[in-house]
Amino acid sequence: MAGEYTVKQVTTDALAIQSADGRAQMIIIGQPGEPSDTPGVAKLTFHRYGDRYFLSRVAEDDKGWELKKSAAEKELLAKRAQPTELSIVASVASVASNTR
Repeated sequence: MAGEYTVKQVTTDALAIQSADGRAQMIIIGQPGEPSDTPGVAKLTFHRYGDRYFLSRVAEDDKGWELKKSAAEKELLAKRAQPTELSIVASVASVASNTR
């Protein structure tokens, strides 16, 4: 859903995503990935299938996370749907972290 979201690192491999209005929230598990290729810019990368979007990567200056495909995305791939990759530049310079 379009809108403003906050992304926070809650563990080494878990990210919490929450909408600005607090109505939507989720915890996602990722594995280490490449950091952002643009210094000072956080990026969210989505796979797009028609009008459906699936978050696939979160990246900031010094770290990144690759996210597992959901069951719905796997189903689309099984039907041989071809995704388009779309990157969104975040309005903040980094993903907030709750880990030490």
